[in-house]
Amino acid sequence: VSQSRYVEHMRELEVLGCHYRLDPTSVDPETLRRGIIRAMFALIGLEGIEFISSFACTFALAEQGIFVGVGQLVQKIMLDEMLHTKMDFAILDILLRDPVWRASFEAIKPEIKAILDEVRLKEYGWADYIFSEGRSIIGLNVPLMNEWTDYNCAPIYDSFCIERDFEPPCKDPISFMQVW
Repeated sequence: VSQSRYVEHMRELEVLGCHYRLDPTSVDPETLRRGIIRAMFALIGLEGIEFISSFACTFALAEQGIFVGVGQLVQKIMLDEMLHTKMDFAILDILLRDPVWRASFEAIKPEIKAILDEVRLKEYGWADYIFSEGRSIIGLNVPLMNEWTDYNCAPIYDSFCIERDFEPPCKDPISFMQVW
């Protein structure tokens, strides 16, 4: 399995942070800002797209009366991830209000798009895998999973004026997700 771009960016921030702790003057401020921004978008991709998208399978089963207890426990995890995503948005909003941080963000915007695109496409691949080899879940299929992924991706792309290569559904394509 190849290393994900977003894992790369989290590791990059870890290394930058170590250098900064040892000697703050050894790290170029622009390099540090870009590393923080990339890592934040990797995090929002994980929490706001990848984790949220995968919950649909659990809740589709719970809707059928299968693993309802597990669904109730996973619901708490999902609510936690939704809160984390809101915090990610808030941190990025605060950072990007500063003109220096905004300039750093604009300089790497294509990289940010690539991070989010990778997460989105990996979720498409996950949906293909889930429903391969004859597996099925009542009330869920690959097109619905992909629409759900796009539905969750769009606010992230749109909030930061990142061009989308997809058209998300106007409303939640998986109505039972609102119940959970």
